[in-house]
Amino acid sequence: MKIIFIIIFNSCNRWCYQIFQHKTSVDWDLCFTTVSCINTVESFWSVYLNVPSPSKVPNGTDLYLFKSHIQPKWEDPANQQGGKWILPVSKDNVDEVWREILLLIVGSGWDTDEEDEQICGIVFQPRARGLKIAVWTGKSKDSKTCISIGKKLKEVSKIEANVGYQDVDWQQKLERGMDEFKGIYNV
Repeated sequence: MKIIFIIIFNSCNRWCYQIFQHKTSVDWDLCFTTVSCINTVESFWSVYLNVPSPSKVPNGTDLYLFKSHIQPKWEDPANQQGGKWILPVSKDNVDEVWREILLLIVGSGWDTDEEDEQICGIVFQPRARGLKIAVWTGKSKDSKTCISIGKKLKEVSKIEANVGYQDVDWQQKLERGMDEFKGIYNV
């Protein structure tokens, strides 16, 4: 029997799923473990079904899914002019919201090509002060596209609370551990 894998992403939309575990005495880049790179429906579901769901991830351990050519840090050239939408989530709905946003992102479910091209990746961060999902984009100055992305994220996630977008400059002004759910754009 011949098995055929269907490619679902073009070469610039392959994704890498990583887990970050903070270790105080180690270089930040060394805290990442790449679980898998995803380029087919099968590989997506294989990873999704075999990694811990967000509700089971301990505080200080982050989940990342980024385009394979983009590092999940602000210093990466693809992120330097960007920012992130921050979605507050609860323990009750985090797994559902994470799944729906993952499917939106890897399935290119955006309304325009510009929105799809803007997406760099998604991060889940559990902290003692709360859970959040952040969707990183590449061009914060494109307000029309950024706001459209925010509205789509809010619609798909069914989050009623304020969802804010913070650009790189906003992020650099925040004290460590002081993420806010407001920003330069809000939906």
